[in-house]
Amino acid sequence: MTAIEPANIKLVKDASLRVEWSDGRVDQWTIAQLRAKCPCAACKESRNEQKKNRLAVIAGGVFSGKLVVAAAKPVGNYALHLEFSDGHDTGIYSFSYLRELSDQRAAKV
Repeated sequence: MTAIEPANIKLVKDASLRVEWSDGRVDQWTIAQLRAKCPCAACKESRNEQKKNRLAVIAGGVFSGKLVVAAAKPVGNYALHLEFSDGHDTGIYSFSYLRELSDQRAAKV
């Protein structure tokens, strides 16, 4: 079975990330959606804590500016490293994780 990989990636740093996959599917996320689904350990722990305790504080604190991607760079041939304008820069978004996010979104519809 051939792996599904990005055929084209377009990042608009103040708006969205768009991925065209090798199987023809196209997915797009806003920068805020990507930040909310950051795959780093601290963010995953915060999301799990919030599920258990609705009063839990989300990692990242308060940020009042417009959320944008301050920098982006490839990680090998398997991921993107995104740095956000709120100072958060520990998330590595593997292509398999991005595909999983889109699969989860499709399952909810």
